[in-house]
Amino acid sequence: MGTQQIMLLVLSVIIVSISVVGAVGLFQLRAAKANRAAIIQDMHEISLKAVAYYKSPANLGGGDGNWDTVGFYTWCGYPISDNRRYILTTNGEILAREQTNGSLIIKGWGTEIGYDGDNLINARLILIGPSGEFTFEILN
Repeated sequence: MGTQQIMLLVLSVIIVSISVVGAVGLFQLRAAKANRAAIIQDMHEISLKAVAYYKSPANLGGGDGNWDTVGFYTWCGYPISDNRRYILTTNGEILAREQTNGSLIIKGWGTEIGYDGDNLINARLILIGPSGEFTFEILN
């Protein structure tokens, strides 16, 4: 092989390597973005179900004005973790916890690494009482 052919071969290998690294990085970025959007959608859906549970009377299986999370987990129809603490979705895990001030905190963790590069994607949604008003915050 001539020197020019070897140089072209080396240059081709370098260009292909850079392209592969760039494609992998882009794929990971898009996967994290898609997982963040999906876990946020799951949290919103669960918050709607939580408000419906809160407003439903006890004789219909609802919370009758309470955020009874154990009853809600059973009522919402999602699979629950073995320790009965998390709602499991295909996009991650979601925890619903009643606060002393009458609000419900819904925290979700995705399956991809978040903005900080170390921890999973996570967000928090706070439902305030029977009105169903909420605040939302992306944590990572």
